[in-house]
Amino acid sequence: MSHAVLQFNKMIRSFRHKWLRELFHKGLSLMARTRRPTHPGTALRTEIFPATGLSISEISVRLNISRQSLHRILSEEQPVTAATALKLARLLNTSPDLWLNMQRAVDLWDESHRLSKELAAIEPLAA
Repeated sequence: MSHAVLQFNKMIRSFRHKWLRELFHKGLSLMARTRRPTHPGTALRTEIFPATGLSISEISVRLNISRQSLHRILSEEQPVTAATALKLARLLNTSPDLWLNMQRAVDLWDESHRLSKELAAIEPLAA
């Protein structure tokens, strides 16, 4: 096993929150449906980036994105795009699907709540 993979596995074990460790190992199916899914920026801000020991400025340089853009993602003001997911996956030895699926779960949750009355008014087609 490569040194980078060993370091990443050590970082995952260091996460304080069990749900985040399980997310990395088992995927998004563990997300509770009774609460809003965790925005990828929150996971990056609270667990992943602190475990790297790098500053936000250094991470933004490594990702080749602006510090302001990274701060907007970390504060949940900006979604993780496909391009950012590819860069995060490369930096953190994960898959881009992890980051996009996390973002998709948040987006679907937010929209389903925003549109709840409108969705309830739509009559499904008979099978």
